[in-house]
Amino acid sequence: MWEVIWLLRAEIALQEAFEREDDRSAEAASDLLESVERVVEVIRDFPEFYREIYPPFRRAIVGKPRRFGLLYVVEPRGIIVHAFEDLRQEPERIRTKLGLPPDH
Repeated sequence: MWEVIWLLRAEIALQEAFEREDDRSAEAASDLLESVERVVEVIRDFPEFYREIYPPFRRAIVGKPRRFGLLYVVEPRGIIVHAFEDLRQEPERIRTKLGLPPDH
């Protein structure tokens, strides 16, 4: 079983998403956290289960409706969660946040 390490910016993004969901309803916020926990368990057991979307970054789809992405990299020291993003935004914005060059 792999260790999952969240970068601070990913933790903050998850917290902000949780707070937005909680403003809508406590049930939506709880559902989001349960979805994240399920995905993290899959990643912990099968780190390469989700495909590389921006190599070397893999993306796991999270939430109901499935509108969030957990972006991570598998490294020898563990699974590093780099971002937790709302997937309704432009893909280039996500690439920029990950420090990747524009996709041409």
